[in-house]
Amino acid sequence: MTRRELFPLLVAPLVARAQNAGPVRRIVIVRDVSPSYKNTEEITAKLVEVMRALGPGDELALIELGGPFSPEACIKVQCRMPGVAPAILAPVGTPGEWCTNKARLDAVWKRVDGSRRDVESYLRIPTSVKDPTPLFEALAYCATIMSPAGPESRTLLVFSDLVQDSNGIKSELPAKAPMEFAGVSGFALFVPWQTDFAGRAAAWRRWFIASGGVSFEMLDGAQSRTRTVLGKSAAPRTLLQRF
Repeated sequence: MTRRELFPLLVAPLVARAQNAGPVRRIVIVRDVSPSYKNTEEITAKLVEVMRALGPGDELALIELGGPFSPEACIKVQCRMPGVAPAILAPVGTPGEWCTNKARLDAVWKRVDGSRRDVESYLRIPTSVKDPTPLFEALAYCATIMSPAGPESRTLLVFSDLVQDSNGIKSELPAKAPMEFAGVSGFALFVPWQTDFAGRAAAWRRWFIASGGVSFEMLDGAQSRTRTVLGKSAAPRTLLQRF
């Protein structure tokens, strides 16, 4: 078994569910590995940037787009970062209690940082090109795992040229029927620029909003490099002296 085959098995059980002091974010990433989309160092750098914005309680799923779609084959990472228990951030009565809570907070962030580094290492492994490109199937599955229940913030990041080419359907435009993306903010990143870029971007945005999405941006390479698509975690790294 190669390192690339083994790594997802190690990533999947990285963390268990835990109570979190702040809002939980769910981030779903789709990475296109089909022949029509070239993964570059800039794309990898952006993915690493997203990883470094994650914090306690954040949920992450990484889906590979390329080859016949199935969750078992295409989900490469699925985990939730360890949470910060509300008691850790609560006021305490003595310096000793504060030191205990500080150590607990530091331990949470140490686990988060370790998990992020593991995922970053996986993202740096060169991808294998796979055909076909079942974009609509992948998006339909994303819709099922980004349902409104649970996290207050949900973000879909699609690193792709947004071209469906599977099951006898080839299209640069979205599916005819809306999907269920209620409350989701969506981004398509490093979409190759073409003369019809603005028209395609408008069509995809209309479709995503019709699917219940909060917002959708289709960004070319230049825009993707500078656009912040996931803010830093709001979870504190340091503990205030509240006693």
